[in-house]
Amino acid sequence: MDASTTSLVVAVVGVLGTLVSGLLTHRSTLRSKAVELAHVAQEQREERRAAEHRELIEARRVSYASFNQSLRQYHAVLFRRCTDLGTDLGTDLGTDLGTDLGTDLGTDLGTDLGTDLGTDLGTDLGTDLGTDLAGGPAGEGPWPHSRPRPEVEEARQGLRDVYAEAQMVASDGVLAAGGGLVHLMSRIQRLLDPEAPDPAGREARLTEARDGLKRASEGLYEVRQTMRRDLGITELPIERPEGYGARGERGRPAPRTVPNPGTP
Repeated sequence: MDASTTSLVVAVVGVLGTLVSGLLTHRSTLRSKAVELAHVAQEQREERRAAEHRELIEARRVSYASFNQSLRQYHAVLFRRCTDLGTDLGTDLGTDLGTDLGTDLGTDLGTDLGTDLGTDLGTDLGTDLGTDLAGGPAGEGPWPHSRPRPEVEEARQGLRDVYAEAQMVASDGVLAAGGGLVHLMSRIQRLLDPEAPDPAGREARLTEARDGLKRASEGLYEVRQTMRRDLGITELPIERPEGYGARGERGRPAPRTVPNPGTP
């Protein structure tokens, strides 16, 4: 191979090396750019998911606050309604018994005065006795009589609307706990205000309603804790701890035992 050929080969190799080097550099640049774009897209997706999660948590927080308030308001209205019906039932029973007792007493005395006096005294005595028995422990006056039923219906309608909104954002756990409580309190309302009058079964319905209200009270605590756990606010158990919120003697809260730091 002469010198001219060698020079030509060297020149060709140099040109090819320059071209290949440019291509490799360009491909490397494209690869780096693609990685950078993918990284930026991933960050944008994560930021978008984080923003959507924050929006969902905020929507749940607002919905849970309204749902919890409506549940407690409905429970309070049902409790007052049950108390009113119990007071009326006790008053009617006491009045009937007192009237019969006074009438019999007056008749035995054999005078119209005795009849009138005995009836009046018996009526008043029976009314007071029935009201006291139905109104609760001494020192706690009974709830007002004949509380209008529209208050119950208004609370029920409000809960229905809030529950429908919660179904769109609440977690499965909250819906399971809250839905069960809604159905329980709807059952209690049907017991307190049946569609068909049934005076004979009134006392039995009141007893069942009182038991249902006790279960609903526990359900309120469990629903609230389920909501708080879903929002990441608490790690406490869903069930009410033993002794938490228990009532002491004469309806006062039971004292809480505070451990002595010096005891093991």
